[in-house]
Amino acid sequence: MRTMAVKEEQFFYVIEQTSLGHCLLLASDKGLRNVSFADDMSALQQELHLTLPSAALKNVGQYQEGSTIGPYSAWFDCLLDYFSEKGNSRDSSIQHLPLDIQGTIFQRQVWQALKTIPYGQTQTYSELAERVGRPNAVRAVANACGANRLAVLIPCHRIVRKGGNLGGYRWGIERKKQLLNRELSYA
Repeated sequence: MRTMAVKEEQFFYVIEQTSLGHCLLLASDKGLRNVSFADDMSALQQELHLTLPSAALKNVGQYQEGSTIGPYSAWFDCLLDYFSEKGNSRDSSIQHLPLDIQGTIFQRQVWQALKTIPYGQTQTYSELAERVGRPNAVRAVANACGANRLAVLIPCHRIVRKGGNLGGYRWGIERKKQLLNRELSYA
């Protein structure tokens, strides 16, 4: 009897300085899996190794120009351009990037609803809970927003508390303010 060899999934990543701080971009063959921000590179390196402790990780930033690394470099370049201060700040350039979303069914429902909030607009946690058909699950919706690993691509920064208070943000309230102000100025 033959045993089939299981192909180890490879992940490609880069950590770059952006206008929003250091940014970790991580992709699988299926799409982008993680877009995270931190004030220093070491926090993102630690996050990367805690998230995928035994995965085959390839740093796209260490490849020589002209190397064959699949579509990852183009995906990363698109996002890094979006995050740059001189880049196109409309999200149309990043809307169609493939995503490798990891989460529960409920989290995926919340994240899909987040993706329908128009650029430059916000909604409350309560409004989002109603949109996913769970009006009494405001805390669960907030937890799903907090579990999002795809900053900006799943725009949880567009969710605010009742009365307009910004609430929390996985990557820091200052980044949330910066993202919302940027969107308002380009809307």
